[in-house]
Amino acid sequence: MTSVPPPLSPHPVSAQLPAEVTVCVVTRNRPAGLGRLLRALAGIDPPTDLRWTATVVVDNDPAGSAAAVVDEFNGATPFPTPIDYVVEPEPGVSHGRNAAVRRAATPWVAFIDDDMEPSTSWLAGLARGVTAHGAGAAIGPVPIRFESPPPDGLVESGALDFPQWADGELIDTVRTGNVILAVERLPEPPFEVRLARCGGEDHLLGRQLHAAGVPVVYVADAVAWEWTPGERLSAAALRRRQTRIGYAFVIVERLTRRWPTPGLGPVVVAGRAATRLAVGAALSAPGLPAARRWRGHQLLWFGVGELRALAGRPFRYYGS
Repeated sequence: MTSVPPPLSPHPVSAQLPAEVTVCVVTRNRPAGLGRLLRALAGIDPPTDLRWTATVVVDNDPAGSAAAVVDEFNGATPFPTPIDYVVEPEPGVSHGRNAAVRRAATPWVAFIDDDMEPSTSWLAGLARGVTAHGAGAAIGPVPIRFESPPPDGLVESGALDFPQWADGELIDTVRTGNVILAVERLPEPPFEVRLARCGGEDHLLGRQLHAAGVPVVYVADAVAWEWTPGERLSAAALRRRQTRIGYAFVIVERLTRRWPTPGLGPVVVAGRAATRLAVGAALSAPGLPAARRWRGHQLLWFGVGELRALAGRPFRYYGS
């Protein structure tokens, strides 16, 4: 994974207000979550800055396990648009997202994950963000809702928090669970397939957009909650999640050639990971408050992921 992704198109974002948007969902073996998401989408406020004309659901399960859920909303249950259902058998989140963009026939696409629930202002907020700021992308907040009580100290630790910025602030990242994108500014393929199994494809896209001068804006009222089940809150699940994030972070750094000096990257990564391991181990010591120990675990496992990427050991998180 050393070659650089292809550069983005140099032409500017069209000054014309976006006329149409496709809402895109990638799902895999989450029928209950997909049903909750589609019910919430059916009740959102109609955006005024664009027309929501299509919805694409990409099923990353080769068996097509989401078909029955989609059929329900394409049939008797009212839904604002037709739902185009596609099965993408190639495992991995990048393949699913690329299939959604290929299927869309609109100048804008908005992604939301199958474990999320949009606020009524979600899509209208994203649309206002890109039109008011002339941006090529916009993201919104992703607060967490728990399906069962989280372990003591986990929420207070901030280990699950996604960064937040001021409304209208220009940023250099995207999160594909809650984002709107100008299709004309996306690379080909839009999401790096070498990151399909480990994730980080959205982090890389944010770097690409920023490097190409494409404005990305944060929209405070484009809220989409992430529902988190109890099985994702165990120590083992959080360790795997943080290891994945640390691993993907280093892979993205490699792909973007962040260090122009040969040999500097491994030194930086090793030193950074060693610091995380040392601080994380200290904060994880028995007897410390639970929130501090969770924060220590977060740092420790992130560092483990960095070292795993540095050693060239593959890591699969999606499509397993």
